[in-house]
Amino acid sequence: MITLNGYTVEIILACTAIESIALFMGLIGAVRAPLNRLATAFIVSVPVIYVLNLIRDIFVVVAYGEQWFGADSFVIAHNYIAKAGSGIALFAISYLVLLTLPELLGMIDGIWVIFSKELRSILHMSRED
Repeated sequence: MITLNGYTVEIILACTAIESIALFMGLIGAVRAPLNRLATAFIVSVPVIYVLNLIRDIFVVVAYGEQWFGADSFVIAHNYIAKAGSGIALFAISYLVLLTLPELLGMIDGIWVIFSKELRSILHMSRED
């Protein structure tokens, strides 16, 4: 709980970017590539996500505590500005990681192929029932 000027914000687990960090760690860890490229992909993703999320959380707390956007400061800061910024940042980080580890694209495509085959199989089975 962080209070600024009488306005309190609770930082919950979802506000820590732990899901994004875990996703990128899993993707990077699943690829066989030279260590220097794996390290580069790690550096352009995990620490960057961590720092950007700290900035995001600080922005929301200050915007709400200072009432930058009036009575709806929390909603505007958190739900609109911070989420849009997070989406843009994750898109850019994903792009950099894919440039660094092009093997990831093949892995993602392989997962898509398996998923679509399974889905077609399930849909085909349900039509027969």
